[in-house]
Amino acid sequence: MDEIKFKTNSKIDFLLENEKEATSLIQGEGKNFLLVTIPWDDKKRITLSKDIDIECIYYYENQAYSFKTKVLEKIVENIPLYKIKKPTEVKRIQRRNYVRIEHNQEIFYSQNDEHINLNYNSLNNFMLNDKNKDEFISAYSVDISGGGMKVSTVDKLNKDKNIVVRFKNSNIQIAVKGEICRIKKLIRNEKVIYHTGIKFINIPERIREKVIQFIFVKMREKRKNKLI
Repeated sequence: MDEIKFKTNSKIDFLLENEKEATSLIQGEGKNFLLVTIPWDDKKRITLSKDIDIECIYYYENQAYSFKTKVLEKIVENIPLYKIKKPTEVKRIQRRNYVRIEHNQEIFYSQNDEHINLNYNSLNNFMLNDKNKDEFISAYSVDISGGGMKVSTVDKLNKDKNIVVRFKNSNIQIAVKGEICRIKKLIRNEKVIYHTGIKFINIPERIREKVIQFIFVKMREKRKNKLI
């Protein structure tokens, strides 16, 4: 087991049975338990069932760790908390070799300097607003990892310029910056397309955490469907 500390106010994500995820914060620990805030998703607080195995992702010192836990009880101190079982086995998610999964969906991108030069907060606010979609070009994702992604485009991208990509669905909503690492020309259904490898650059850890969380949810879906 990797040696980690459970630091107060560190983030922990619970991967739920309905393929959603909920976020909580560490509030304390004992010999065999952790205290965490009531988890929430984007809209509401989430109730955790007692004595059911739950997969978690814990973030500590710019690393991510996965483990399973169980809810022991709900308690009320100054605020309502869950007491969960402290894990006996924790696996570190290797940052040098991010897990990559195949995932195909519509994305939007731009190589316009006006968009590339935005800071991450402004970029996400602008690109995730559906009213601005017409300013970007439609394409499709091929795969994604915590370090980058591959996209499929009709037009060949400019390898000498960076790129911004909007990746949005019911589980994740992000806009990221990247540099183009490779471009491969392919023929599909007698049409030319381009598969382009993109390495994320200057990505805030909070956004990378969302990507890692999304990947874990999709990996679990595929395990249930016996696809991996």
